[in-house]
This record gives sequence, C-alpha cells and structure tokens, in this order.
Amino acid sequence: MKYMKIVLAGLVAATLLTTTALAATTNETLFQPDQWTMSLAGSGTIQTESPSDAAIGATLSLGRKVQVVIPSELGVRQTVAWADVNQGSTWAFNTTLYNDWRIVKVGNVEILAGARIGTTYGNTPMTWAGGPEAEVRLWMKKDVYTFVRGAYDFAFSNSGINSKDAVTLTVGVGFSF
Repeated sequence: MKYMKIVLAGLVAATLLTTTALAATTNETLFQPDQWTMSLAGSGTIQTESPSDAAIGATLSLGRKVQVVIPSELGVRQTVAWADVNQGSTWAFNTTLYNDWRIVKVGNVEILAGARIGTTYGNTPMTWAGGPEAEVRLWMKKDVYTFVRGAYDFAFSNSGINSKDAVTLTVGVGFSF
C-alpha cells in the first residue's frame, strides 16, 4: 500500500507538470494537428558493470510538442519489462517523465536530446532514476516516424545520486496527431 501511494503521488505530479506546461496554451492552439505524439517501442536495458542485470520490455509514450526555449517534446512513458536480476527474474513497471529538445532537423531526420526521470516498481523494490537521453527519428510520412533512443540513468536514493551503470536502448514507431 505504501508503494501504491508513492506511485499515485508520482502520477499526480506528472499530471500537474503536464497541465502546467499546457496551461499557457489556448484551446485554439492546444488541438492543432501534429501537436501530440504517441509511440510504441521495444526496449532493453543492460548493466555496463557487474552485476550483469538486464531487462527487456515494451514502452508506450504520449508527448506534446511545446516551446521550452527551443522546440521540445514533453511527455510521459509507461514501460512493462521482464528483468533478469541477481535475485532472479521478475516483472517490473516504469513510469517516466521526459523533456527532449529538437537539436536539428534535416529533411526526414530529426535529432532530439534531453532528460528523463521516473520510478521503477513492481516485484522489485521501488527505485527512482533519471538521466540524459538522445533520440534519432526518421519520418516515414508527415505523421509517422521510426526512432532509436539511447539513455543512461543515475539512481536517486537516500545516499545521493549514483550511476546505475546501465544503458537503455529503445526502438519503435511513433505517430503525430
């Protein structure tokens, strides 16, 4: 029950963050075409140091294009993963907030870089992590793209911020609407 309260508090915080970011937007601009993105992807995480924990999963994300100094995308991702850790294999869930800035767009290729923060929970102890990420999108049509995203996480705990020595690679397809 304690963890459920923390998860609910995180979801409320994510909702407030998204609402605050969209509050300055009028209804006329809120639902303009190509302002929202949704993606479905497969992801994998591997430890770069011992122990060699690994996880694979599926990720669903919802984002909104906003202007934060430069064009960016602000959103939330939900991942369901199977993890092989020292204690054995287990299922885990991850809810992540992200903000990625568009660095460059040349033709059909778009490069984004930013940061993410989120929590992992499920049949494992709840942990918080965040860090930098970069994404390359190849637009297949005006509203459909494929992408590859790489991320490196740092764990947040009572003892401070520590490197998780883990790299996550995500490959998927996205839609703009």
